Amino acid sequence: MTPLRAIPQHPIAGGLGLIAIGLFALAGDATDAFVFDARAFEGESWRVLTATLVHGGLLHLGMNVYWLWTLGAPLEERMGSVPLGGLVLCTALGSALPQYALSGNAIGLSGVVYGLAGFLWLAGRHNPRYSGILSQRDASFLLFWFGLCIALTAVPDTPLFRVANVAHGAGAVFGLLAAASATVGGWRRAGVFVGATALLVLAGIGATVARPQVNFSSSASREHLYLGSQAAERNDWERAERHFRRATEFRDVDPRAHYNLGVAQSRRGDTAAATTSFARARELGLEDSP
Repeated sequence: MTPLRAIPQHPIAGGLGLIAIGLFALAGDATDAFVFDARAFEGESWRVLTATLVHGGLLHLGMNVYWLWTLGAPLEERMGSVPLGGLVLCTALGSALPQYALSGNAIGLSGVVYGLAGFLWLAGRHNPRYSGILSQRDASFLLFWFGLCIALTAVPDTPLFRVANVAHGAGAVFGLLAAASATVGGWRRAGVFVGATALLVLAGIGATVARPQVNFSSSASREHLYLGSQAAERNDWERAERHFRRATEFRDVDPRAHYNLGVAQSRRGDTAAATTSFARARELGLEDSP
């Protein structure tokens, strides 16, 4: 492993790790200001990327920073800081959008870590410059951990219940695509670039307008109920109505979502719409609905 005293010479691998550690020390846990949720598409676009820098626990932080340094530092030495920064940006975006589209929001650098591993696994087989960074032992461990996380996610009430498996897999895919782009030339490189861009566009569509059609997790509805409640506390009833409506799109059988939507519509003076929402809440069994 690259010695820690070399951190100043590795602004990407070392710098990102230090930022993640600093945020954890200041906040203690993932804070509302950094998480990736619907607010990223309401003028707070930084959330798509800042969510990778915050972590939900010391073990989560330690593992991600360790692998970022173990894989990223020697890679930064061989490819340079600017190309590595581009790779990190690509894998961060490429892992966060599909995770949000298909499941729930996630935090941490693990999507980037799997992106670096995917890049090194393929690039190391075609370019001696990158060989030897990802050892067989490390590759086997990361593959084992990926499978273990998927298995544990299927078991309710486990500490790893909310592991971002989609982010892990998507990060690895974009790392592989980046390696393919770096190891081929001509029209094949252009084809890889077009394919990666198309995947990012599809992920972006899935994370926005198509999310109710592709996301079947209960966390999506809870997210909009939470954001709607926050907006209601600020008397921002237009935004509250928008989030409560999205909550009903994700989980139409939730009476509380319809009730909250009715409250927001009533506060905005749309009595007819509020009456319909309250009726739907009563239909679903909410007895205290007007």
